[in-house]
Amino acid sequence: MDENIKYDYWWAGMKRGVPGLVKRVADSAGSTRRLFEAGKNELVTIEGISENYADEIIMQRKNWDIDREYDEFVKRGIRFI
Repeated sequence: MDENIKYDYWWAGMKRGVPGLVKRVADSAGSTRRLFEAGKNELVTIEGISENYADEIIMQRKNWDIDREYDEFVKRGIRFI
């Protein structure tokens, strides 16, 4: 299993209001894992992430058990492409 796919899954599930921002921000960050692990100071250095958006990312990941969610995803046989 690609360890980073669970971060892609988390990022795809993020609530955000701007279409097209998802891929642009992930590309600017270099990886969705970086987005998941970064603190606010690092997040705001990524193109497309304002202070408010950084706060939203941090709040949403606090409410997301990435391993549990990903395990459920795998158990259900859902493929993420």
